[in-house]
Amino acid sequence: MSGEGLLVTGAARRRAVLGVRTALLLNLFALPLSFVTNMILGRIAPEALGAYGAIQLLVGSSFTFLVLGGQNVFTRFVPALDEGERIGFYRAYGAIVAAVFAAVLAAAVLLPGALDAILAPLGAPPAAVAIALLVVSTVSAMTGWYLYADHEATWAVLIEKLVVFGFFVTAILALFGPGASLRRGDVSYLWIGALVVYGVAAVVALWRLTRTPAFSARGRGWRLPEGFWSVAAYTHVETLVTYVYVALAPSVIVLWVDLRTLGFLHAALRYTVLMSGLPVSMMAVLGPELRRLVASGHREEAIRQASFAIQVGTLVLTPAVLGCIAFADVGMGLFGPAFAAQADVLRLVAPSVLAAPVVYCGASFALAVGVFRSYLRASIVYVVVAMALLALLVPGWGVRGAAAAMALGAFARQIATAAVVRKEGFALPARVAVAWGCAAAGLAGMLVFRPERPAAAGLFAILLVAFALLGRVRGEELRRIARWGLGRI
Repeated sequence: MSGEGLLVTGAARRRAVLGVRTALLLNLFALPLSFVTNMILGRIAPEALGAYGAIQLLVGSSFTFLVLGGQNVFTRFVPALDEGERIGFYRAYGAIVAAVFAAVLAAAVLLPGALDAILAPLGAPPAAVAIALLVVSTVSAMTGWYLYADHEATWAVLIEKLVVFGFFVTAILALFGPGASLRRGDVSYLWIGALVVYGVAAVVALWRLTRTPAFSARGRGWRLPEGFWSVAAYTHVETLVTYVYVALAPSVIVLWVDLRTLGFLHAALRYTVLMSGLPVSMMAVLGPELRRLVASGHREEAIRQASFAIQVGTLVLTPAVLGCIAFADVGMGLFGPAFAAQADVLRLVAPSVLAAPVVYCGASFALAVGVFRSYLRASIVYVVVAMALLALLVPGWGVRGAAAAMALGAFARQIATAAVVRKEGFALPARVAVAWGCAAAGLAGMLVFRPERPAAAGLFAILLVAFALLGRVRGEELRRIARWGLGRI
C-alpha cells in the first residue's frame, strides 16, 4: 500500500473512532434517561407505558413507510456528492417524502373511518396532533440522517438525544398532575408532549443544517444523483426488513391485544434498546466510513474495522444478555409490581440483542461493497420466518410468544446476514456462536428449573466464565478496547 493510501486509511480511521467515541459518550448520558422515562411511566400505569410505546410505533412506522429508502440513502449518496450539491439533494429528497406523505394523508382522510381505525388502538389521540407529530418527527429524523452522512455525527447524535431528554422531562412533569389522567386511561398528555419534543428537535436540526459548510456552498435547484431511484427502492426494502425486526411484534400486540399488554412488552424491550445502543451508534458513524474505505480501495481495512466492531459488540452485550435472563424478575420489577410477573417476557426477548452487531454491521458492509441487493434477497427469508413465528406463537402464548418470536427471528436474520457477507470474504467471529449458545443454555435453565435468586446468580457466573473461555476473551483484547474507548488507538 502506498504512503498516501496509509494516510487516507489512518485519517478515515481516526474520524470513525472520534465519531463513535462521541456517540458512545452521549449514549452513556442519554440511555439511562430513556430508561428512567419508561420506568416512571410504567410506575404510573402499564397503560401509560403502553401509550408511550404506541407513540414510538407510530413515529417509527412513518419513517418506515413514508420515507423512501431511509437513512441508508443518505449514507450512500451524501458522502459522494460535492458540498455544493448536497443541499440540493436534501431538498429534492424532502420533496419526494412530502409528496408521499400528502398522498397517504389524503387517502386516510378521504377513506371513511380510516383515521379512527388507525388511532383508536394507539389511545385515540386527536388526529391533528398525530398528523403534526408525524410531520415534525420525520423532519427531525431526515435532517439527523443527513447530518450523519455530512460528517456532522456529533450534532446528529445530539439531536437524537434531545428527543430522549425531552421525553424524560415529559415523564417527570407527568408526576405533578397529568399522571392521574394517565391512570384513568386518558393518554392525550403524552401525545401533546411528543409533539412538543419532536418539534423542538426538528427546529434544532434545521438550524444546524443551515450552519454546515454544505449549506453555505449550496447551489440552486434540486439534485437527485444518478441511480437514486434504484438505490432508494432496494434500501427501502431494508427499512421494511428492519421494521419487521424491531416493531412488528409490538405492532401485533397493540393491534390485537391492548395498550396494557404492549406496556409489558415495551418494558422488556427497553433492555434490548439499551443494549442495542452500542452497535446502533457504532454503525451510524462507521457506515459512511466503510463506504469511503471500500470506494478508495481499502476493502481489507473496512473488513478489519467491521470485524472489530462485531467483536466489541458481542463482548460487551453477552454479559448483559445473560444478566437479563438470570435476573429478569428484578429488571421487570423496576417498572412496577405488575411487571415483575411478566419476567419471562424479558428472558425470552433478551437473546435477540446478540444479533444486533452482526445485523447492523453486516448491512453497512453489504451496502459499502455493493451487494446490498443480495443482502435484501436473503432478508426476505427472515421476514417470512418472523411473520410465521408471530402467527404461530402469539395466539397461544400472547406477549410471551411475541417475545420468543422476536428472539428467534433475530437469530434467523443473523444467519441470513452472515451468509451474504461470508461470500465477500467477511467471516463472522466464532465468538458470536458461543454467545448464542450461552444464552440458550441460560434461558433453558431459567425456564425449566425456575431457580431462586442465589442459584440464578450461580448460573449467571458459570455461563459468564464459559463465554470468556470458549469465546477466547483475552486480557490484551480488553486493554485494546479500553484504549480504543479512551482514544489511544
